[in-house]
Amino acid sequence: MDFMFLAAAILAGFHGYTFSKWLWKNENVTGAVGVLLLIFMCIGVPIFRIMNNGKQ
Repeated sequence: MDFMFLAAAILAGFHGYTFSKWLWKNENVTGAVGVLLLIFMCIGVPIFRIMNNGKQ
């Protein structure tokens, strides 16, 4: 089940990446960096859960 969340996060991350690229091209660097940080966090959480096997 965690792999499904990871796949969904990667798909959403791709959409966010293209949006971030568009923001950067239109000189909104702050917005682009913010979106990239959100992407890294959203992909990082499922990876962290998979690596810890759900343990806290």
